[in-house]
Amino acid sequence: MAGVSDPVLDVYFVRSNLDRRQLVATKAAIQGLGHFLKVAYFGQLLAGSTDTVAPAAIVLAVALALVGGRSCRGARSMPSATPSFGSGPGG
Repeated sequence: MAGVSDPVLDVYFVRSNLDRRQLVATKAAIQGLGHFLKVAYFGQLLAGSTDTVAPAAIVLAVALALVGGRSCRGARSMPSATPSFGSGPGG
């Protein structure tokens, strides 16, 4: 399920009676829990392993995360193709 949890959960959220703020808060809580579980799971794998992660891989992962974050800033100014959950035209 790595990487596909959001579209799967969206099916349930679209049919819910939550308002916009409740929807965002609920999705944020679920994503936070998912991230915690991933850290716990993969942390156990790394802790039980005798191999170590190469420092270059860590630096590359951090650099790619920063590049991805910066590219999202430009995407936020683009018009959204997702449906609005508001109660009228324009949300």
